[in-house]
Amino acid sequence: MADLRRRAILLGVLLVGGSVLLAAQSNERIDQLLTQDPAQLGHTAYLVLSAAGTIDEDVSPAEAVAAAKDAGLLPAGARVDTPTRFGDFAYLLTGSFGVPGGVMYRLVPGPRYAAREVVFQGWSRTRRSAGEIISGDVVARVLSVYLNEEGGER
Repeated sequence: MADLRRRAILLGVLLVGGSVLLAAQSNERIDQLLTQDPAQLGHTAYLVLSAAGTIDEDVSPAEAVAAAKDAGLLPAGARVDTPTRFGDFAYLLTGSFGVPGGVMYRLVPGPRYAAREVVFQGWSRTRRSAGEIISGDVVARVLSVYLNEEGGER
């Protein structure tokens, strides 16, 4: 019961306090992501890229992964059902929204320094390593914090 209540509250925050882009997305896709532990890379890519306006909200998670690969935001071997690592999510987030990042991120862009940037900026309320596998709940929370603090699409 507490888990269902937590999901309902988080979904409410995403829909009401998030951005217009998140509010327009399919509730079904958000619900799918929130129940995933670990989050699947396809759903993570879909949520981040659609929030950034890079893809339409009616594309599939597989198409979202393909778009992220084409943009150089995911490695060539990434698959839809791969568990999401914090670094991959952070790199999707920073790359999709054009976050400039710190010195090391500019010199060596990639998941490791993107993860450090997301933690440094406070978008992740918890210190996380780039290799940590995260849940859909974490993906939604960090993206929501980013959108609320940075105003969404740049």
